Amino acid sequence: MSVHCPCICLCCKEIFIPSPHAPWAKYCSQPACRKASKQASQAQWLNKPENRNYFCGSQHVDRVRQWRKEHPGYWRRKKGRKARPLQDSVALQDLVRSPSVAVLVGFLASQTGAALQETVATTFWNMHSRGQAIMGMGSVIGTKGAAYASG
Repeated sequence: MSVHCPCICLCCKEIFIPSPHAPWAKYCSQPACRKASKQASQAQWLNKPENRNYFCGSQHVDRVRQWRKEHPGYWRRKKGRKARPLQDSVALQDLVRSPSVAVLVGFLASQTGAALQETVATTFWNMHSRGQAIMGMGSVIGTKGAAYASG
């Protein structure tokens, strides 16, 4: 596993460590920063000469009509339905040591609507920490959970 240098988010100016899957990231994972990243990406795309008139003209109206005809009901689908993981479950291998933990991981994935390892692992460690705090056992966020929660 390679070490990634900390970066400063272009939106909130906070220091963050980019995901190993996107070491080029210039924005952190906070919701406002993700929104700013998307806006910047869209503006950059629209400023390219070949994309400036992408949404204008009758040929594009026909293109959209054809796409909608080929994808009926697309806008009515609920997000998360039939969610499939984008990667294998190797990052969670330290969590899944027994069938009961595998059931818990599956439950968390279905409750969050996410199948990505990082999301499920973060939820797992947050729930674990809360459970320990309720039972007066302290918190593990400072150990294993910090690696997932900081991403």
